[in-house]
Amino acid sequence: KRKNQLTKAEAAGQATIDAWKAVGAARGSDGAKLAGEWQLYFADKFYFAKFEPFAITKAAKTLDEVKKQQADIKAVTTATQDKYLALDAYGVAEYSMAAKVRFGETTQKYAQKLSEAPIPVPISKSPDAVATFEEQRDKNLVKYLNEARAQWSEVVSAARQGGISNKWSQLAQENLAREF
Repeated sequence: KRKNQLTKAEAAGQATIDAWKAVGAARGSDGAKLAGEWQLYFADKFYFAKFEPFAITKAAKTLDEVKKQQADIKAVTTATQDKYLALDAYGVAEYSMAAKVRFGETTQKYAQKLSEAPIPVPISKSPDAVATFEEQRDKNLVKYLNEARAQWSEVVSAARQGGISNKWSQLAQENLAREF
C-alpha cells in the first residue's frame, strides 16, 4: 500500500479474509483481528465512496420518482450497513464497536439525506402542502435518529463497562454530544 500498489494490497486483504474463513473463522483470534481490519477497510471504503456522496439533488415530479429516490437511498444505506454488520463475525470488540458507530452514522445520515432532499414539485406549489409535508417527514425521521442514538449509546456503555477507550468509543461520544 505504501508503494502505491493499492490493488495488490486490497487483493492481499481479501486473501486474508478468505484465509481466516478457510481455517475455521475463530472469533477473537489474531487472524480475526487481521481479517477484521481488512473488512473494516473495505466497509469504510464503500462508506466514503458510495454512501457519503450519495444525495437526492433533483426534485421529484411524480409519486413514482419519489418512491424511486427513496428506494435508491435506502438501497445504498442498507448495502453500507450490511458491510459494517459483517464485522461482528470477527468477535473483536473494536470492530463490533466500529460496526455500531457506523451503523448509527448511516442511520442518522439516511434521515439527514431524506430531510435535505428537494420537496417534490407537486407539493412545492402550495405553501400549506409544503408545511404539512415537512412536518410529516420530520416526524417520520425521528425513529432513525433514535436508532442512531441507541447504537452510539450501546458503544459508550460497552466502552465504559469494559474499560475501553479507542477511536470508536470516542467517535460515539462525539456523535451523541453533537446530535443529542
